[in-house]
Amino acid sequence: MTTARDETNPPSVAELREEVAQTRNDLGETVEALAAKADVKARVQESAAEAKAKVRDKAADVGEKLKEGARDTASAGTALAGRAQDKAVQVREDARRNPVPYGVIVAGVLGAVVAIVVWRRRSR
Repeated sequence: MTTARDETNPPSVAELREEVAQTRNDLGETVEALAAKADVKARVQESAAEAKAKVRDKAADVGEKLKEGARDTASAGTALAGRAQDKAVQVREDARRNPVPYGVIVAGVLGAVVAIVVWRRRSR
């Protein structure tokens, strides 16, 4: 931050010292910035640490999503099991009230199994 000077108004010693101090400060900051850019090992370590943090964050997000999915699946499975149990109770009650249709179904399945067994034995 040099100021325009003219020959009639030369800078005072205090002004010169302040200007030198400011220049030293600026130069020190510039040297620090250059040193930081030249320190490849530190830059690589910093970059690796940032990448590691990103991976950890992503893994935590994925883990949370998996937990949510598992909870949703478990609750859906519980609901499905409840509906299946209700349907089984309903079929049992229907069979007790009117056993003929269910008896006919059971007899038909049993007859089909016997026919298959007999057919397989004869075809050997």
